[in-house]
Amino acid sequence: TGLTITGFSTQDDVANQYDLMYTPRVVDKDKDDAATPVPLVFKHALTSVVFKATKTDADATYTIKSLTVNGLVSTTGDFDQNIPNAADLDGTAIWKNLATATDKTYSILSAKTIDVAQAGTDLTGANSADGASTALLLIPQGVDADTKVTITYTKKTGSNTLDATAEINLVDFVDGSSNHVTTWAMGNRYIYNITFGANKPIYFAP
Repeated sequence: TGLTITGFSTQDDVANQYDLMYTPRVVDKDKDDAATPVPLVFKHALTSVVFKATKTDADATYTIKSLTVNGLVSTTGDFDQNIPNAADLDGTAIWKNLATATDKTYSILSAKTIDVAQAGTDLTGANSADGASTALLLIPQGVDADTKVTITYTKKTGSNTLDATAEINLVDFVDGSSNHVTTWAMGNRYIYNITFGANKPIYFAP
């Protein structure tokens, strides 16, 4: 039935997380057969969650000091490649027997501050500005309605500096079709874009 892993767990410390990958089953292949080499096409069994920030306010400097994700997350489950027949090479992989979701806090960015560029700044992943942050790797599952990302940042305009904190529920993010993202699917990468911008002017009537 293919590869199975019982009780696979993801780590709470994002820096110590590792990816889980697998390949279709390989049979009747010879390592010395140059015409038909042994195929190794890897697939991702987890979900990758990364964050990106942009700004619309050209006159202000936004510096992100920390980014955390907190909410009910299931971190243990059973992976099944789910190959239906002995003659098949691959199946439709599934996760099952997920442990009850517990309250988790993931520190995505804390070791270094990052200035937000108008063109966009990666906050996680190999291309992040500090070169040390990493994607959040999770077992595929539904996104809890109360799971949120918390950002502490500084806004500087001229000589004025404002320290602030923002909280955003992950289910409030929408995709390109304006659909709320409520499920983290296997093998997908979800890029959460956070936009910083000036508030609309407030007018006082006498």
